[in-house]
Amino acid sequence: MAEKLRSAGANVILTRTSDVYVTLEDRAEMSNVNNADLFISLHYDSTASGTSATGFTTYYYADADIPLANLVDDHLADTLPLQDNGSKFGDFLVTRENDQPALLLELGYMNNDSDVKTFNSDYYRSLVAESIYEALTEYFQ
Repeated sequence: MAEKLRSAGANVILTRTSDVYVTLEDRAEMSNVNNADLFISLHYDSTASGTSATGFTTYYYADADIPLANLVDDHLADTLPLQDNGSKFGDFLVTRENDQPALLLELGYMNNDSDVKTFNSDYYRSLVAESIYEALTEYFQ
């Protein structure tokens, strides 16, 4: 996704490029220090209540981010094979502590075998990348 956005002229800053942990505080700070136009965190969810939870969810913190959240969620819903749980308010550090539009995308449940099988495919990841790319292209027009 980063390369696709870069090829369209976006200045993409990744909070990490390897499997080295970066604190949530540092992720939000990196976004703020670089005066990012927006921040998107890609994540996979899990629940303590078993394996019945499924699907993807788009979280925002600030009311001003609702249009962006709905746009991204709509694009994901149009293409992803998992259940759309909608865009919702979420009090997460990476969205709460950002000075610019910020979303947290939960792209499936790690404790749901069916979700895991779906999101572990290159095809699913390409659908996510294309959906976000299309949503951001529309957002910045």
